[in-house]
Amino acid sequence: MRVCDGIISEKEWDTTEIDQYLATFMRPKNFYGAESVEVKHDKSFSELCYLLTKDSGKDGKNMSVLEFYQALQMIKKRHGRKSNKNK
Repeated sequence: MRVCDGIISEKEWDTTEIDQYLATFMRPKNFYGAESVEVKHDKSFSELCYLLTKDSGKDGKNMSVLEFYQALQMIKKRHGRKSNKNK
């Protein structure tokens, strides 16, 4: 709002203050420990590989990228889930 108000009134505004205000909206991600982003990502990938292997009979970790995403789409379609792109 401050930026818009400044543009409308043609006043100069301090971008540092605005940047600091906007930075408070984003919480930093944790990259250390058992609950780190990397560990969560690896666990999710392993779980997904397990599901793909169980569903298709093919090892999810040895699939090509195309096979991996195609198998994932087929599972989503079969279970009536929409992709995250539509959210």
